[in-house]
Amino acid sequence: MPTKDQVRTRIGEGGVIAVSRGVGADRIIPVARAVHAAGVTTIEITASDPNVADAVEAARS
Repeated sequence: MPTKDQVRTRIGEGGVIAVSRGVGADRIIPVARAVHAAGVTTIEITASDPNVADAVEAARS
């Protein structure tokens, strides 16, 4: 897992954070891939997403 400083650096370098709202664990991977393909390297998965813990785990792997 990256450190807080590494996360801050990545956000600063990218300048943009994509926000995932309402995207379940079953759809987060294709969404994250599309966001990354568009050049965005940071994505926030909101706590209001269905099964947020599963979505975060899927995105991290």
